[in-house]
Amino acid sequence: MPIHYDIETDELYLEGYKKGYEEGFAQVKEQPVINMLKCERFTLRDIVEIMNVSEEFVLNIAQRLGLKVIY
Repeated sequence: MPIHYDIETDELYLEGYKKGYEEGFAQVKEQPVINMLKCERFTLRDIVEIMNVSEEFVLNIAQRLGLKVIY
């Protein structure tokens, strides 16, 4: 007798899917932010507005890589 199970309603599946989506989003946004910080032409506010990310996200990247942030 076959067992039918809808994996898309499973809580662990949904949690993993959400986490994977968030990590993928962070990776896609991270490289352009790094490039903007390296060229030292954009202020923190510019990066936040252009990339639609939080200040914390930008500051964490800058701190992790030792990049200068222009306020």
